[in-house]
Amino acid sequence: MPNSTSPQPSMLSTVSESQPSDSGEGCECATVALYYGDETDGWLSVFFLDTVKGVVTRLLSIVLYCYLEETCYGCNVDHPSQKHHACLWGIPDDFFRDNFGEVRKRLWTDRFIPSIRLFLEANSLSPTDESKLRGVAETFLHELRFIPNIEDTLLQIQKVLTGEDETTPKNRSLEQVVNFWYGNDV
Repeated sequence: MPNSTSPQPSMLSTVSESQPSDSGEGCECATVALYYGDETDGWLSVFFLDTVKGVVTRLLSIVLYCYLEETCYGCNVDHPSQKHHACLWGIPDDFFRDNFGEVRKRLWTDRFIPSIRLFLEANSLSPTDESKLRGVAETFLHELRFIPNIEDTLLQIQKVLTGEDETTPKNRSLEQVVNFWYGNDV
């Protein structure tokens, strides 16, 4: 039987069950370990995931545009013609997939996870352990990796998660997170 007290988050509890033995004589007690994690149900879990995605998409957009400009031939040779500046035409299809390793290195600074944590706190979500944040962010990045038109996808996700009005509290706190990620302490 489970403990009569309610389980604490991240508490390991054991349950003993009576199970008949194969010979039919008596019974053996099997101990089953149950893990009561800090998982939340329903809308709160979705809100947590969407909040993390909001930060990741915003920071990823910044990194992609910066890296596109760094790798632009026209910018590197200071070419006067706009035709030679690929950075002016937006992020090309498969750019993120083809440059995933380098983009990920630039995104995943020592302030990346603390930035996500800061945005969670700003949206009244208690920060979770670092491994869970890393797992959600890493999984989301790998999901985005194989989307051909990453630019439109990131814009759509940002509009859905933060809205189009840049004066909302969520967008203002997201800009504070961006400043923190850049190294400007908030």
